[in-house]
Amino acid sequence: VRMDPGCEYPRHRHVGDEEVFVLQGGFRDATGEYRAGTFHRFPAGSIHAPVAIEGDVACVLFAIARGGIEILDRK
Repeated sequence: VRMDPGCEYPRHRHVGDEEVFVLQGGFRDATGEYRAGTFHRFPAGSIHAPVAIEGDVACVLFAIARGGIEILDRK
């Protein structure tokens, strides 16, 4: 997943567990801030709306979303 600085991903629910490793840049959501080198697991049923951290580089993630996601809000 690649998000330009300041880009928002739609609010969504995880059907199954999602594992995310931040390769470059970073993102934030209601649960915290995740920067390059960070690994985080979002449990099944969790809801969030990630926003790429402002700066000079894009946020690049390696993400495995078991079962996919359900988009809750579209802008």
